[in-house]
Amino acid sequence: MWNNPVLRKELLRYKLRNDKSARIAGLVITALFLLVLYLLTGRYILFGASQSVAYSVWQVIMGLQFTAFMLILPGTAGNIISKEREQQTLEMLLFTPLSSAEIIVGKLLSSLLLFAAMLLPLLPINILIWARLIAHSTHYPFIQFFQTYLTQFLIGYFILALSVFFSNLLSRSLYAILASYTTLFGLFCIGTGLLSGLVPSLVWLNPFVLFFEHSLAENQSPADVLSFTMALFLLTLLATVLLAVSIAKLRKPVQGM
Repeated sequence: MWNNPVLRKELLRYKLRNDKSARIAGLVITALFLLVLYLLTGRYILFGASQSVAYSVWQVIMGLQFTAFMLILPGTAGNIISKEREQQTLEMLLFTPLSSAEIIVGKLLSSLLLFAAMLLPLLPINILIWARLIAHSTHYPFIQFFQTYLTQFLIGYFILALSVFFSNLLSRSLYAILASYTTLFGLFCIGTGLLSGLVPSLVWLNPFVLFFEHSLAENQSPADVLSFTMALFLLTLLATVLLAVSIAKLRKPVQGM
């Protein structure tokens, strides 16, 4: 993975395009926020909260984290190919010995690393909460902790694949980003909810329903677990198909939008 030239180029570009003082300021603000969050939440969870309250705090933290990356990821990945076209650097990239798959995968991996970096800061406090839950009760299975992170990762993979698809399909970054947001929220979030009255199973393709009503839920029935697993599999399969289409169309003319 680390030998992919496109991945190294994207990481270097991200490092260079951010002003040093802005990076430092951002890190300081983030560190202070996390410090306050850890102090308040840690003290409350360790000494003052019941099991149910601790679990509710974990649900809130995970919910905020999930909502944040749902809002951020399409904007960060929706221009990774179209930006190369706008800057007229894609042709140079295509003339290198790299295959279309290596270019797309390298772009995707750079976005996945950014996505992983978004999940890491709150990981210790989540582990702390679950250590408290497991130490005092058998009601909360630790497998749910891994299930929740796996759900976030697979939904994140789907969002990134969708954004890469539109970034490759459309020549303008603005249109690609708008198409990514519109498809994600208009079709998969709002659209599936509106159409679920006609086709109830469509609601399982709604990322918010998958995460909030099932990944974070307690005591799911075997039927819900099966439907939840199948929905994640379908989203992962759809994401892989979108990436395959992006790879196949990378060297073909794009829409003039």
